[in-house]
Amino acid sequence: MKLSWRWLSELVDLAGVDPVEASRALTFKTAEVEGLERLGGGLDGVVTARVERVVPHPNADRLRLCTVDTGAPTRVEVVCGAPNVAEGQIVCFARVGLTLPGGLTLKKAKIRGVESEGMICAEDELGLGTNHDGIIVLPEGTPVGVPVTGPLGVGDAVLEVSNTAITNRPDLWGHVGFARELSAILGRPLRLPPVGGAAASLAAATAPALPVVIEDPAACRRYVGLVVEGVRNGPTPPALVRRLEAVGLRSVDLLVDLTNLVMLETGQPLHAFDLREVRGGVVSVRAARAGEAFETLDGRTLALVPDDLVIADAERVLALAGVMGGKASGVRADTTAILLESACFEAARTRRSSIRHGTRTDASARFEKSLDPEGALPAALRYVELLLEHAPASHVARAVSDAYPRPFAPKTIELAPELVSRRLGIEVPVDTSVRHLVALGFGVDRAGAVLRVAVPSWRATKDVALPEDLVEEVGRIHGYEHVKPIPLTGPLLPARPDPLRSLERRGKALLSLDLGYAEIASYVFHGAKECERTQIDPEACLRLGNPLSAEQDRLQVTTAQNLLRALVRNQPTAPVRRLHEWTRVIRKADRRAPERATELPVVGLGVAERERVDDRKGEVFLACKEDVLGLLARLGVVGAAASDAGDARLDDLGPVPAWLHPGRRAVIRHAGVVLGLVGEVLPAVARAWDLVGTAALAELHLERVLAATLSAPGTTYRPPPRFPYAPFDVAVIVPRKTPAALVADELRRSAPKAVRAVTLFDTYEGP
Repeated sequence: MKLSWRWLSELVDLAGVDPVEASRALTFKTAEVEGLERLGGGLDGVVTARVERVVPHPNADRLRLCTVDTGAPTRVEVVCGAPNVAEGQIVCFARVGLTLPGGLTLKKAKIRGVESEGMICAEDELGLGTNHDGIIVLPEGTPVGVPVTGPLGVGDAVLEVSNTAITNRPDLWGHVGFARELSAILGRPLRLPPVGGAAASLAAATAPALPVVIEDPAACRRYVGLVVEGVRNGPTPPALVRRLEAVGLRSVDLLVDLTNLVMLETGQPLHAFDLREVRGGVVSVRAARAGEAFETLDGRTLALVPDDLVIADAERVLALAGVMGGKASGVRADTTAILLESACFEAARTRRSSIRHGTRTDASARFEKSLDPEGALPAALRYVELLLEHAPASHVARAVSDAYPRPFAPKTIELAPELVSRRLGIEVPVDTSVRHLVALGFGVDRAGAVLRVAVPSWRATKDVALPEDLVEEVGRIHGYEHVKPIPLTGPLLPARPDPLRSLERRGKALLSLDLGYAEIASYVFHGAKECERTQIDPEACLRLGNPLSAEQDRLQVTTAQNLLRALVRNQPTAPVRRLHEWTRVIRKADRRAPERATELPVVGLGVAERERVDDRKGEVFLACKEDVLGLLARLGVVGAAASDAGDARLDDLGPVPAWLHPGRRAVIRHAGVVLGLVGEVLPAVARAWDLVGTAALAELHLERVLAATLSAPGTTYRPPPRFPYAPFDVAVIVPRKTPAALVADELRRSAPKAVRAVTLFDTYEGP
């Protein structure tokens, strides 16, 4: 959010205060100021002047000779070629000797034989834009001979405040809110914008109010409507245009610009309807009807839904509440009467409509913060005050339409003075706490042992609700720099590392650094289609009541889906892929009680080789199995082995998954306990996932692996063998379906003292 220093100076006395110092104070006490930009430099010496006489140039048809009053005793003769120059105008005049922002230094010169002593300036010549169609004409009544920076609204400094720092402070989405903060920080008086003329105009209105009906009070807390007649639309005065541009908004026309100015000043969005387009003599705040369409001010047609809140007349929708007005009811150049809207809409509903229709506006950004309903009428009066200033014929034609079904209920918080000192860790006198709170707009009753603090309406919507909130208010204005750093005292307890976390850290390092696997991190959400592709019953997965999307409405029961998706996504980049993921799977404890579930920490491994389309020897499976056993050995699981999975259940872990190849799968056991499984992906499942080549997956249950590491004997000394290892090959002839694990077990039993390791390295089938 951008703040104009000139604008703030009108609301609080900032004389002698440097914007840099104020920015630093706001950062430490209110909200982070991310940047400071100075605007309108290089105009020193350019003054306002009155064109007293305009006559044709004697030697040029398109030039004119102007006599200009610059406030000095003598008049100045200037040659001007602007087509819009006329007698009586107040203009911007640059004297001879000045250097303009574009680098041009003015000198006395003869133009077609006539001497010219200065320049009547256009917008581009002062570095204020690109327009060179004519000179700048200032409003009537502008003093002559004063610097143009004031009437033009330039020579400003713009403070850029972090929006994230004021998310919970709806009162800070306007200049008045920050002026109130500076008033409290600097001890300077606050000057609220005047509304006296508007209040008098409203009091003089005798016609009855335009009826306003709020059908859903929960969606619209307050709706204020003012009917103003005698308005004149047209271009906005340059000073107001510069003010809007300084804070990042472009000028549209007077009636629209004034709504934006009031919003930027007070934080309350406004909207002006052309009164001719409000049909039926009634305004309704209601839910949109199914199938109802609406054309916005920017020309887009929206298909509304019943959750959208709209402003409507007796026949049609006029605006999407809190977001944007309609094209048909917007003000135009010939508008002479308006209905001014100032409302307070529900934050969540406004946010949903804004997101649903992809329309984020300055108004919706403020309504999403839970605005103060008490600010609706003062903001409307402020608009009328500005309109009376720039279109004096305007007047309030009807009594105010103020639908307020849920009025603001004052909130009072009891604050014990000792709580302030206890929470801040420093002694803060009671008088100091009271002074800071009163400066911020809180009412304080000091009767009794505690302070009874009345929370102002602009701080009561979502910000201040507890005594600790008041402590924060006192602390930040008093200054956190008064809090002295004190070393913490207390017993130092030894760190108690989580064994499961330690196991995970060691395992990740081993897989990534020693075994060449790449780590992935995925969501635990899946959909029914992914389950079916992996031959998993979707009903075996817990369903989410509020999923991120319809395609991710189930919780995973295995790491297979994440690994397969990642293997497929990466198959164009590498012929051999090795991936691992440390995550959790969620298993139903009982189909009859699905809300009871078990969350298991697991690690999943995936190996895929794109070129190995026909892996007759199961080499991908064998490689994955050896990696699993190698990982366990490095983690300290002594004696883990792979055995035939068969068709039985994996103890209490459920049945063997259907996505495993029936002839190339194994269960990893240690001391009779199942630690996990490993196997080749069934070809049908691989085709369903569009996986090219052969893949194998493994999954280990970490709590059981941890238990196996903890039960392992401590480090023991084993003397080196007297003789070197003698590896040799053993060929055995067995039936085709004999598991390799059975052969390995038989070889170990044949000479348990001599055989250290058995590894399957080749298979042969044939005559």
